[in-house]
Amino acid sequence: MNIMFASSEVTPFAKTGGLADVSAALPKALSKLGHNVKIVMPRYYSINPANLEKLPFSIGVPVGGLGTLWAGVYKSYLPNTNVEVYFIDYEKFFGRSGIYSDYNGYSYPDNDKRFIFFTTAVLELTLALKFDVDIFHFNDWQSASGTALLKYRYNWLFPKSKSVLTIHNLEHQGIFCKEAFNYLMIDWKHFNLYEFEALGLTNLLKGGIASADKITTVSPTYAKEIQTPKFGFGLEETY
Repeated sequence: MNIMFASSEVTPFAKTGGLADVSAALPKALSKLGHNVKIVMPRYYSINPANLEKLPFSIGVPVGGLGTLWAGVYKSYLPNTNVEVYFIDYEKFFGRSGIYSDYNGYSYPDNDKRFIFFTTAVLELTLALKFDVDIFHFNDWQSASGTALLKYRYNWLFPKSKSVLTIHNLEHQGIFCKEAFNYLMIDWKHFNLYEFEALGLTNLLKGGIASADKITTVSPTYAKEIQTPKFGFGLEETY
């Protein structure tokens, strides 16, 4: 199968937690099984471009209310593998000291724009590469909206592609103001109690879960835990 794997962090390029480790180990394992896996992540400015290959094209990324934003693309490989890693380069969103927050621990107030932009860029890059994807694999809230983008906005461009969403940490759901839904450029009918809406706010992970063809977690035990009130963080009945 051809698999496009989207993650906000991948070891050894950028890491804040276990997501980065899984985002390196799983594509590596899938590649060993004979699947063609490509990884996409942001090019945070902590990642030295001297160690990457700059590709000779840019991609236009349409984001609701912001217009088409043009991003550069870099390329590298997972160490000791032939798994390609692509980096979305956009200084306004990723040219910062941290991944999700500043050195003082304050989350960037535009994380909704940053990661909806990134997730949209994953799909635009796939088109630019002419990669015939069977499975788009999205991870956690940062790229969860990709399932909805694929199903409702890019479906005519990827008619045979399916989506998988892996939940690594349900506590972090990507909850933003109602207006953040505009950035997705999908019909407002999907802003409802069963999809993206949560107490009047936009919940990217919730919407991603509702739109995914398949949902996985990091372990069978965690899959059971997050369906309980104690560990479901309000989404225990979403499944």
